[in-house]
Amino acid sequence: MGELNPKGTPIMLGGKERRLLFTLNAIDEIQERFGLPLEEAISQLTDMEKANGALKAIITILVNDEIERLSYKGKECSLKPLDEKEVGWMVTSQDRMDALMAVLKAYGGSLPEPGEGESPNQESGQQDG
Repeated sequence: MGELNPKGTPIMLGGKERRLLFTLNAIDEIQERFGLPLEEAISQLTDMEKANGALKAIITILVNDEIERLSYKGKECSLKPLDEKEVGWMVTSQDRMDALMAVLKAYGGSLPEPGEGESPNQESGQQDG
């Protein structure tokens, strides 16, 4: 079973460590923002014309989701919400690849492991005849 308190993938933004995590809330927001399924929104990260905007939007959604999670039910959180413009200033052309890798690592960490979710009694695709 998956960990019920995942930590997320670290990224430095504005001198502060943030943690990127594809929660159900973040996934819904990404899909709503892009008007696309999550996989298609993520694929925009490799489209030269859309990559920068997609990276800013996805990072913004993920870091703001972190703040909401940490602040849930009145808990203290010293992190401040960011907008896409701020994220664009924080991620320079030199940092872009690191930011992209952090998003992809967080996305990859949200995918099920091979064999995860299969029935323990299920054998390798063979059926009784």
